[in-house]
Amino acid sequence: MSHAPSLRSRIAAAAAALGLLVAVGCGGKNESSPAAEVKVATIKGDVTYVRVPLTKDSNGVPTGLETNPANYLTLPARGVGVRAYQLDPTTSRWRVKQVVYTDSKGHYAMLVPAGENYAIQVESFTQPFLGSVVTVIADPNGLSSTLPQAQRARYFLRAAPDGTLATSATPLPASTVIANSTYTLNFTTDLSTSWLTGPSELISDGTDPDFTSATFESSPTGSRVLAILDSVYAFSTTYGNPTPGAPLDLHYLMGHSEPEGTFIQYDVRHWVQPGPGGIDLAYDPDQGTDHYFGSIRGAAANDDAWDESVLYTLMGRANLMRELAAGTAATYPYALGPIVSPIDGLSPDLAMAEGFPFAMAANLLKSPYLADTDGTSALLSTTDIRDYSAVPPSEVGPHSPLSLASLMWDLGLKANGITAPGTVTNWATIDPLALKRVFTLALPASGSFYPANIYGQLALLKNAKSGSEPVDLAAIFNDTTINTISSPYNLPWPQPTSTTFGQTWTSTTGGTYVYNGTLSMASDHQVSGTYANASYQEIAYLGVSQANDQAYQMTLQTTPNPLPAGATIEVVVFAGGNTQAYTFAGNSASPIAFTLAGNGSTTSPNQYPIRVRLISPSTLQPDIPFTLQLAPAPPGTLRGPVLGR
Repeated sequence: MSHAPSLRSRIAAAAAALGLLVAVGCGGKNESSPAAEVKVATIKGDVTYVRVPLTKDSNGVPTGLETNPANYLTLPARGVGVRAYQLDPTTSRWRVKQVVYTDSKGHYAMLVPAGENYAIQVESFTQPFLGSVVTVIADPNGLSSTLPQAQRARYFLRAAPDGTLATSATPLPASTVIANSTYTLNFTTDLSTSWLTGPSELISDGTDPDFTSATFESSPTGSRVLAILDSVYAFSTTYGNPTPGAPLDLHYLMGHSEPEGTFIQYDVRHWVQPGPGGIDLAYDPDQGTDHYFGSIRGAAANDDAWDESVLYTLMGRANLMRELAAGTAATYPYALGPIVSPIDGLSPDLAMAEGFPFAMAANLLKSPYLADTDGTSALLSTTDIRDYSAVPPSEVGPHSPLSLASLMWDLGLKANGITAPGTVTNWATIDPLALKRVFTLALPASGSFYPANIYGQLALLKNAKSGSEPVDLAAIFNDTTINTISSPYNLPWPQPTSTTFGQTWTSTTGGTYVYNGTLSMASDHQVSGTYANASYQEIAYLGVSQANDQAYQMTLQTTPNPLPAGATIEVVVFAGGNTQAYTFAGNSASPIAFTLAGNGSTTSPNQYPIRVRLISPSTLQPDIPFTLQLAPAPPGTLRGPVLGR
């Protein structure tokens, strides 16, 4: 099945074609060639913003935001989208003619056909990776907006190539560009800058029907928009994609905050309106995909636009959730809702997704202290990621985000040649790229029936150095060194044979698989009044190998009592595109029929990870013993759907 290219890809192709025509026109001598007749102009400039920096004491402990404007920082706005809009004289419509992004110095440059009227816009989006656009949304209703994704307002700075800036009296300045001319157009924002806001819904021919409808905001947002986007740039150039894997729309408006604070909703189904024909508000018809929606606090009492600690942690979690989703037996990426404070006892994959982002932020900031401010001056809280004293000793280890964050900080110090605990002076020498490899999740290989876990990350320390890495981790971390750092976290190295996170499910006589286990909510916590059902004692990871097609009947029994009210047990059989989830409630005595496809190989048979999970979001249940059985279907019975083919 083929799909028409998206509008953004058509714009990119048009820009590439324009560059080719310019190259031919400037360097070629064939006067009969149409390319030689193209007349172009250059529009370039710098985009800068004013940042209110975090202040610290002599020990590096945050004290609040700078209050003296003389100490504010003027910085390049990196990775920000800049568009050239051309006025079509025949239709009077504004069309996107060129799209570029500012570089590491905040500089942009574009070539446009000469002889037309243009308006240039700096817009509140960036594209750190192809297909992973991050947009700051100005919708006044935030996540409660009932507008579809494409119609939600963005932030714009607008000017004509001749330098005329947009004003409330002249919101749409434009000027004609002359062939072979260069126009320098700089955009600078400070705390008093007012932005234009409005939708930016490009239609199939590249025109923007809403271009003339943008209006100035009533209260200036100032340079906060560019501060947020610059944080996205800083994260992405170190750790990679800052999104869950699809375009991310972060709603930010001064004076507005969601009850959950600064967060991303990982369940895109959340935005499908209820009822028959309900609109999917997150669907992008241009990209043909759902966006992820998130929000950044903007309330007067707690604004996170300046808080790099908060934003880096947000993006770190998105980065790791995307990686987890690629695993064959991962806990659902949206199993946890917005978390006000870290919780422990998680499945080993989610423990890393919750804990690692704190260390990622700390490495970027070159400090173990992560600050949350009110956005004006006051410090609301400081987290020292080295402190995991709140974690019960029995929970310290692979299931504790807090202790994993502290472990990663210790590993980062060692990777940078710093003797723990270090000082402000030598923290300043930290290279965030030194430990990048270990922040990239090591997903289990095919045939390994367990989720991603901290031991897989520790093993990465011993891999050979790649050409792009600043340090040779393998030369620093031998077994003794790893054990010295990890064992205080209840993580002896090498991994003991007694420490397992999943198992190969072996059959008994006659090819029947039987597993006896207990699901417990003892380590579960409530998140916003709901049990997450993502603790390690609520989940069992199994797996079977299948050389030949085999029809099975699956049964699950809880003993000695049926499942209590409010509880179900979910069994997921991972089979690629045929993955199936089965839910058991009450006695659930009726067998479920399906066929696992084999591939005819006894040395490399098909692999089927299986996850058993207790689900009880509203009630704390007692321990539930259970027996899961996968028995060959008797002759003459239904084979059920075929999984894995």
